[in-house]
Amino acid sequence: MQKRILLVDDAPDILDLLKYNLEAEGYEILTATDTVRAWELAQDGPDLIILEAMLPNSEDGWGFICKLRQMENT
Repeated sequence: MQKRILLVDDAPDILDLLKYNLEAEGYEILTATDTVRAWELAQDGPDLIILEAMLPNSEDGWGFICKLRQMENT
């Protein structure tokens, strides 16, 4: 089974580059450009989350991490 990685960044170019390279290594990639969408995707329990700390127009990465730590499955 493929390991799933959630990428969270507001820059589409960075997401595309990371996604391309990680998929080439055999990972299933989920992407989000804000923490609202990232929160929805995190509910399915990805194996790894790569998160930008400073996201404009949404909750920052640090607040998102605090919420993740409160979840039992993360």
